[in-house]
Amino acid sequence: MELIRTEGESQSTGIVTKRGHRVTAEAVQDIFLQFTAPKTSLGKSYNKNLEINYEEIQHLNSMILQLLQREHLLGVNCSVVVIHMDKTRIVFDSFKQFNEYATGTSSPTHKVVLVYKYAIEYSGNKEIQNYEVTIELLNKLSAYEELKSDQLPSAMKALLIRVMPVVEIHIKYEDYLKAKVILDGVDDWVNGCPHNSNGINTFIRFLQNNSSTLPSIFATFSVLFIVNYLSNNINNLIELNANIRDIFVLAVQCLGISFIIVKIAKGVGDIVENFLDFYPFLSFININKGDSNLINNRKKNISAVIIKIIVTILLGALGSYVMAVVCGLFPSLLPSIKG
Repeated sequence: MELIRTEGESQSTGIVTKRGHRVTAEAVQDIFLQFTAPKTSLGKSYNKNLEINYEEIQHLNSMILQLLQREHLLGVNCSVVVIHMDKTRIVFDSFKQFNEYATGTSSPTHKVVLVYKYAIEYSGNKEIQNYEVTIELLNKLSAYEELKSDQLPSAMKALLIRVMPVVEIHIKYEDYLKAKVILDGVDDWVNGCPHNSNGINTFIRFLQNNSSTLPSIFATFSVLFIVNYLSNNINNLIELNANIRDIFVLAVQCLGISFIIVKIAKGVGDIVENFLDFYPFLSFININKGDSNLINNRKKNISAVIIKIIVTILLGALGSYVMAVVCGLFPSLLPSIKG
């Protein structure tokens, strides 16, 4: 290769290749920029709790291909990577190969990654633009199972799961408007996916959104119960013409047991609040047998959370009752201060 210089100028105006082809400096620069210029990236993540099965992934692929058909498409290549909880991965060179994925796999899916590489030619000229779209689908359910083995506080695990994206898309593009069309299409796909929002989850979410008020609510109900009990049973607790000493003893009993019962009620409220706050709402991918087993186990865990909350409330009520008996507030079980 030989540099070409014009007379009187020190800078080269082009090159001559080994085969004798003359190429101008502008053409060399254009070729260099075409291969070395960095592409601009566009990305977005979604944190909705989705139920993604094979049909939804197939719908996503069809939607991407339909959007690309609107362009003067020179070629497109799609590859799919399935990563399992046991760290194994299967790479498919096309979506057609992914259609043959063995659904009997026992290891749950951790992540599905779809990569689209395609070239577009502008109509009216021969300019070619290259694009790369990467879409990652995360199984929060399997991610949570992996976190359970880590020595992390429950609150931190729940926080990590909550902020973990379910769908991430990254687009390397040369034309923003064309990339935005793909991004809008993924938006529509995410909004159209089934959401993990059954009746139990909706109820738990409502409690979770108001969990900070539970200790106060439990304490308030305990005070109302004590006041109601004293109002209805005051004649059984003390005689009408009781002396100052008897009244003082009863007042100390009532204040003491009220303080203890309110503390127990607030403690129960705190425990229930923690149960709710640390309960993560999980999205999942269901494309093999391992995923189905993991989902079924999760549904059993939801019932376990409800049972824990009920048992905690019952134990709190039992503890309050025992303390009331010990302090002599229930005369049917302990001798009253009368006579």
